[in-house]
Amino acid sequence: MPVKGVPKKPPSRGKRSITARFSKRGRSSSRVLDLVLDAASKEIQLGKIGRLLKEGCGPKEIHEKLVDEHGINAYTFHTVVYYRRKQLAKMRGEYKRRRGRPPRMSVSEKIRKLREGGTRVSVKKTSKLIREPLTTTYRHFLRLGGKYTSIWRKPHKLTSVNKNARIEAAKKMLEILSAKRNHPIVITGDESWIYLSNIGRCEWVLPGETPTDAVKIGIASKKVMLLVFFSSSGIQHAEFLPQGSTVTADYFCGVLERLVDALPHQASETIWLHIDNARPHRARKTASKLKELGLTATPHPAYSPDLAPCDFWLFGRIKGSLEGREFQSLSELETAILSELAAIPKGEFVRVYNRWVCLLEQCLTNGGAYVV
Repeated sequence: MPVKGVPKKPPSRGKRSITARFSKRGRSSSRVLDLVLDAASKEIQLGKIGRLLKEGCGPKEIHEKLVDEHGINAYTFHTVVYYRRKQLAKMRGEYKRRRGRPPRMSVSEKIRKLREGGTRVSVKKTSKLIREPLTTTYRHFLRLGGKYTSIWRKPHKLTSVNKNARIEAAKKMLEILSAKRNHPIVITGDESWIYLSNIGRCEWVLPGETPTDAVKIGIASKKVMLLVFFSSSGIQHAEFLPQGSTVTADYFCGVLERLVDALPHQASETIWLHIDNARPHRARKTASKLKELGLTATPHPAYSPDLAPCDFWLFGRIKGSLEGREFQSLSELETAILSELAAIPKGEFVRVYNRWVCLLEQCLTNGGAYVV
């Protein structure tokens, strides 16, 4: 009899019987019997594989003997090969029993390991590489603080000579822009193609709608070239290249004459003109025309669209406003472009010039490298 005050001995947790392993609530006795017989047959076959292996029998011979004795319940040939390999490893002392499920690396750890190896791809490609569901991979990217950004492709691989040229040009431009408040005597300009069709690359489609189909833009696509000049006070001159013409030194000299005519007044101070290094802009004829008109060209380093306001602001703003629109004629497109130019607030030009100064300062700080 149990003594009072002494706890009962806990039930033994030793190896359960083969019948107890398959006894579950709601399972019929015949089903339990079938499972027990099947498990016993497998245990018997494992023992026979070990004995036949010691006798020197090969896998094919072992499989044939098991089929003769157990019929349809016999192990398949591949199963015999697997257990034979395990028995051989045990006999040689090479077999190590697996203890439970191996540790599983978390999704976040897989992503970090993949990124540390230098693989920086999309979430969809990452999910395939780490063999995890797409939604799970996306969720763990957000938990790690990841965000979707576009890849900024540099215009050129800058050498030390290019960086030194950018530094020198930035210093001179900062002196010019800092000479007077709001920079009223510095005019910048450039030209760019704008296409008749401005359908974007992607779009949202609701149920029942069909995706937009558009012709691929190529060299022969209809377009107009915009030549525009502006200062911190607004647009000074804008025109379009006639169809079938090209921008040459002669044509650009005519543009400069029309620009000077469009200026409100001739200031007593030097009027600086900022243009890039295209051939028509730096030709000898253009240089003499600038001197004749009283304009002085500012320095601009090669491969530097990040330091040109037309490239880092104006053309992107116009093309972004026209995105998703398709025009029927070139005259309609030109009218829309002029309307977009006229709609730019005056204060935005001052902010762009202030940003231009900040970018030039960042260029000096970065040692001449590109700035974003």
